[in-house]
Amino acid sequence: SQSAQFRNAGNGPADSAETIDGDTGFHNSSPRVDTLYPAPSGGPGASCIQQGFYYICWLRCYNPPMKEDQSLKKKVAVFVDVQNIYYTTRQIYSRQFNYRELWRRLQQEFNIVTANAYAIHRGDEKQLKFQNALKAIGFTVKLKPYIQRRDGSAKGDWDVGITIDVLAEASRVEAIVLLSGDGDFDLLLENVKRRYEIPVEVYGVRELTSNSLIDSASFYHPIEEDLLL
Repeated sequence: SQSAQFRNAGNGPADSAETIDGDTGFHNSSPRVDTLYPAPSGGPGASCIQQGFYYICWLRCYNPPMKEDQSLKKKVAVFVDVQNIYYTTRQIYSRQFNYRELWRRLQQEFNIVTANAYAIHRGDEKQLKFQNALKAIGFTVKLKPYIQRRDGSAKGDWDVGITIDVLAEASRVEAIVLLSGDGDFDLLLENVKRRYEIPVEVYGVRELTSNSLIDSASFYHPIEEDLLL
């Protein structure tokens, strides 16, 4: 087969090609390609195949793959309404949101300069582990104490805090990403688009995301199975 010709052509051992690093290619300190792979022998067909293989090896030796330059991408600020995402994904899917997969996707498109996750602090061990996991991914976790009122109601939303931070960051980035389904943010998004002329993207569970928030977003991404654990 042709692959066998690639591996066995020439005077060197059949597994000579195994010295190639499949992820990074040859390092600059590697031996010259023409010493690793001696001049081809045999008929014209084998010679052409092997010469082509030599050329590929040479390219990988002197042109190793370069890491992606994040600074060339659009700068983005990410804001996560943790309570909203937690309860909406649990209610509709009975599953948890995959923050690591979200980060991977955003990093493919953007240079993430700010990433805030807004949560309620109750002090239990499970919650602390979750917050540490967010920090390990790259998020800055902002906490607000959970307050139980005398009438039985609770206070602990981050609406004002998120709004203040979004407006503070909007002037120095090229896009805003908000994870929430809360319709109270619709006027904020309209203000950011009008005042700073940057796109605002929203991630939320479709069944529990306000229509006014979806309409205010430049792009809306429904949270579905591929973003869940």
